[in-house]
Amino acid sequence: MNINRNDPCHCGSGKKYKKCCMEKDRVRERAQSARSEPEEQNPPADYGKALKPLDLEESHPPSKPAKAKKPNPHAEALTARWEEFQEQDYEGQVALFLKTLEEPQLMDDEMAFEMLNTLHPQTVEHREYQRYESLVEQLRERLPKIYDESAHYYLKNLLTNAVITGRLDRIPVLMNELTPRAYKDIDIFNKVVDQLAYHGQLNVLREALESAWPAVKKSPHIVPWGVEEFAIKTVKFLIFDYLEQHGADASGRSKLFKRLASYSEIVPERIANTMALIAGQAGRQWTREDFTFPPELKSRDDGGKAISLPETVQDNLFDLSVDFQGHLWREEKVPLVKSELAREELVVYLVERLAGELEPRKSMFEAVVHPRRPGPPKRSPTFYLSGDDDSVHWLCPDRTTLDAFLAQLLDFLSVFPYKVSALYEAIPSWLGFLESRQLISASARSQTLRDLHGLKSGLLSILRKVQSDPALLSAIENWEKETSPRGS
Repeated sequence: MNINRNDPCHCGSGKKYKKCCMEKDRVRERAQSARSEPEEQNPPADYGKALKPLDLEESHPPSKPAKAKKPNPHAEALTARWEEFQEQDYEGQVALFLKTLEEPQLMDDEMAFEMLNTLHPQTVEHREYQRYESLVEQLRERLPKIYDESAHYYLKNLLTNAVITGRLDRIPVLMNELTPRAYKDIDIFNKVVDQLAYHGQLNVLREALESAWPAVKKSPHIVPWGVEEFAIKTVKFLIFDYLEQHGADASGRSKLFKRLASYSEIVPERIANTMALIAGQAGRQWTREDFTFPPELKSRDDGGKAISLPETVQDNLFDLSVDFQGHLWREEKVPLVKSELAREELVVYLVERLAGELEPRKSMFEAVVHPRRPGPPKRSPTFYLSGDDDSVHWLCPDRTTLDAFLAQLLDFLSVFPYKVSALYEAIPSWLGFLESRQLISASARSQTLRDLHGLKSGLLSILRKVQSDPALLSAIENWEKETSPRGS
């Protein structure tokens, strides 16, 4: 998804994208587009002779000298204030923000956003969370219209502060204010949903999504697939809420299904099967044959073209991932909303790898440190289906393609740190679960863990730069190199 014009700029300037690099990026895109278009044919050699002298003069009128732009004192004052702000240290920037609050002609939406966007990570670094909250509150009180224009950004930061400091009582209050704004910037809202899902805030999320749905459904700012994705997420949260309250009790499911149908077209039998898998009452016994591909597919040599999962294997993969989610919930006490982050990304990763979309290449770290060093050799997707080496079974992640997948989730235009952490920290449990179901061997589990442990330091390095939530860093720091089977 492209960067929103009101997002913080990817260059790190602290400005909104539209006020910083947006125009340069568009110029670059137009230039690239022009280079890709076919060149126009040259005019015939006698083209000029067919024109009269008068025609030539009229077709090339003398250029008029450009008029000098009139000075704009207000724009110059805004620029001067921002430059002054950038030159200050932390305390100086706080003081200048407060001073600008007293000068409404200088404190417009852009100025407020850029100043607070610069100050938030500094208040986190100094552990002065309430100081940031005070600055936002003063903006709200003195210039409510200016506050309202970018309130969803400030609320996102306030929610991060509440999570970091463990002030869980603040989360419902802040979400009640953010939810009516969800339809205006669904990307910001979805990232908050990921954050609160990682921290197990199911009740808050269920209420927020149900409340936001009427406006999201009709919003002209959200693409159709974004609306559908929102509806499906709401359905999942309602199912999780039912399971946490009633477990496998089926007496209230008819009412649940009626609620679900108002968000998306549902198949009650399929949902009942999903709920049984999560509750551990499906009685499903897995075998390797459930995830075996036809021989002609496993042995083909087609230059690395994509592999489409047979429908039965695709269904089995989904059910296996839901069974695993239930295991995390029942046995390891991982909240369903958090395990859903991991489950969903795990399935996407495995499917994309077989589709040839995660071709081995330089890691995000190697590309920076060794830009000229050639990348690893490419592998055909059939490599993961050979079955000769249990350690590369297609249900086992491998370091190279998982690195590529995580890099996509940490792209500077669309950063999803909570999905990354949820997936990576769930992998030891996934491998233990596969071993307990006799889908892989103990040696395959151990070798895969050793292989993936090499991603740990790089992930920590990146997460420290893009996310201030210590829970993520702690989870990655404690990632295990070797574990006993968790599904036993």
